[in-house]
Amino acid sequence: MNRKTDKIYHIRCTSCGGEYTSDAAACPYCGTIYVAGAEAHYMNKLDDIREDMEDLNALARQETGAELKSAMKKTLITVLVIVGGIALLIGVFYLINFIKWGFFL
Repeated sequence: MNRKTDKIYHIRCTSCGGEYTSDAAACPYCGTIYVAGAEAHYMNKLDDIREDMEDLNALARQETGAELKSAMKKTLITVLVIVGGIALLIGVFYLINFIKWGFFL
């Protein structure tokens, strides 16, 4: 069976003779494994897991991008505040020297 593309049909269990659909992994009456159905069931679960992982990966990229943008904004603001503070201190220093000595250094 090719996962989601093959048609479902009825089969007979080789152990108990019970009839069930070909998409079942095992006979519902005696539990005998139906290899083709079990393989299709397993592959469908793997496909679901792969799709979930792709969705999580996309979500992680989206959240990481938003967090990075926020961190960059905070860093830029911090740098601007520090540079502005240093410029203000230098300006105050020069103003004090101008008032005290009458000239700039």
